[in-house]
Amino acid sequence: MTTDPGLEWRFRALASPWPLMGEVAAAAGAVARSHQRVLAAASAVRAEVESEDWDRKPAGDIEILSIEQVDALWVAVADMLTWVRTVEDRTSRQHGGKELGLLATLPAGKERNRVDQALQEYRAAGAGEARRWAAESLHVMSVPAAISPAIVVWSDQRPHLTFPFPDEAGSRADAQREPGGSYHFTDGRDAVDVANKLMTATETFMSRVLGSMPRTEP
Repeated sequence: MTTDPGLEWRFRALASPWPLMGEVAAAAGAVARSHQRVLAAASAVRAEVESEDWDRKPAGDIEILSIEQVDALWVAVADMLTWVRTVEDRTSRQHGGKELGLLATLPAGKERNRVDQALQEYRAAGAGEARRWAAESLHVMSVPAAISPAIVVWSDQRPHLTFPFPDEAGSRADAQREPGGSYHFTDGRDAVDVANKLMTATETFMSRVLGSMPRTEP
């Protein structure tokens, strides 16, 4: 993978006979840049934790961090969720009873079927859930607000850092809420792991869609 896969995607989209391929590639590139910001912020928080002179604490002791780099991480996570949703929307969405996006512009046949299959697998690989969390973040800003801390758990005589992410959403993200507006955190999910999964799904999706384009003769 290149340092910025979005550049490769947009370059390859320039040669596409599909007019909306460039829009899909641009959104996917934004997913990649948001992912890089997630990783950079997580690395900065880890460096902060490792630089601390931690006193020895009992196993299971928990400390919540609230520092600038943690806020930066959750902003990047929210951005990434939104851009994954945008990739999906620019590929196919319903509006006023009509299908819009790249898929709607493709004629029936093998190429359209391949793009459609890639989209369904993208949704199943995490884009569908990301869409629901993006809606939460965009409309009520509840996801970053609810889970903004980074948590340090003391075990094996050393601090272990995690960025707790709610359990996988059902049909709607707010179905995961406890009474009072909180979320379930029983699955031990970490925001960086979620971001990595979405990045892998986006790479796979773009590879399949770009690979479905008809070849143009030089």
